[in-house]
Amino acid sequence: MTGHSLLASSLGLLLSYRTNSAYARFWEGRGHWAGTKATCRNLAMMMKTHIGPSSPKATEKFMELLAAYPICLMHLCLGGAARLPEYASKLLPKTDMDYQDNPTWPGLLICTEMQKTLHEAERESKTAKWNLIESAHHSAAAHMIDGLITKMANCEKILRTPVPWSYSRHTSRFLSLWIGTLPLALIGTVNKWLVLPITVAAGYAMLGIEEIGHLIEQPFMGDKQEGENSLFVSVDEDGEASDIITRGRKTQPYDIGIPVCSLAL
Repeated sequence: MTGHSLLASSLGLLLSYRTNSAYARFWEGRGHWAGTKATCRNLAMMMKTHIGPSSPKATEKFMELLAAYPICLMHLCLGGAARLPEYASKLLPKTDMDYQDNPTWPGLLICTEMQKTLHEAERESKTAKWNLIESAHHSAAAHMIDGLITKMANCEKILRTPVPWSYSRHTSRFLSLWIGTLPLALIGTVNKWLVLPITVAAGYAMLGIEEIGHLIEQPFMGDKQEGENSLFVSVDEDGEASDIITRGRKTQPYDIGIPVCSLAL
């Protein structure tokens, strides 16, 4: 029993590190979405308040592009498993590229169009050349758009970089070995009728902790949408939605992932 207890300490460290790593990814992803919404709101207020009066046409176009950006970020976070609604796809350049296979491109193209529109706003304005405050706002808006691209890169990092498989496999094997040998360690130390219940309870607790780590390791999920927003749901050739969409339909928001469809609205 002493040897088994020593192994339990090492197993506890492995499981806690595994779960903490997964939760850190979950919290990082939520932080990037919070930063994205804050940047979009700041950009919208800056364009309407400081740039719009002197560049109304460019500002109107910019606001349409800005409204489409969270949808494109959602598309990226779901790995292309969600369709882009019409009001977002019509703003993208005409191309033969399949955005489901290249989910990064819609967001990048929208940011590129925003930078171009910001340049158009500067040319449309009759005061931008000599009004230093207005020029400063143009520069600040350009830096905010750069920040949106950075948020995209950070979300893509989370999406495409899982916890190393070797670590996950070793933890699973170690846990299976520990649970499998637990009855042998309990025999002679507790009542024989308690060996099975203790083993089942310990296995349920340990395997549950490991499964939580697996579930929240990929923090983004496509939560259930209805009405016109059901366009977000994309189906495969067999008519079934992808796993990242399906699991969002079966759970509550923030149960095992970040509801990016709701956040994008």
